[in-house]
Amino acid sequence: MKKTIILILFIFPWVIGFFYLMVKTKGHQQCRSNMSVTYVMKNGDINYSRGIYVLTTSLNGRGSGVYSGEIVKIPSGEKTGITIPVHVSFTYLFRQLDGNVVEGAVSSFSKELGNVASDADLVRYLGPAFRPGEEHRTRLILLEGVRPAWGSTIYPDGICTL
Repeated sequence: MKKTIILILFIFPWVIGFFYLMVKTKGHQQCRSNMSVTYVMKNGDINYSRGIYVLTTSLNGRGSGVYSGEIVKIPSGEKTGITIPVHVSFTYLFRQLDGNVVEGAVSSFSKELGNVASDADLVRYLGPAFRPGEEHRTRLILLEGVRPAWGSTIYPDGICTL
């Protein structure tokens, strides 16, 4: 009997914690976000990146993501440009802070089949989280308590739509 009570006292907090996380995240463990950023250079060149982030998060504070898209470089005065395919994957760790703020860190990064973008282009057009071998931290805001958004609070750069 004593062992049963000790076992229940040991397991009970884990079970309550699991259900609390399920209710808090409302079962949303996957995020999909279309992203597009345009850069107008001083010399008149127009470069842009566009693609889709898919993030899969587990309740243990770990997740994995894939970005698939392209970087397009259009020289000044031209109507068409060079298209560079991008396909990368990464893993990340996260934890919930006070309120609806989540802190995350990319823990690994790799280029996948079909990626032609250089390391410099990935960092320049997709952000410092894609610098190989470097840990990058960011903060996310949970809109409505469940949908991650990043960027400023007035104009978020990304919002999960799924």
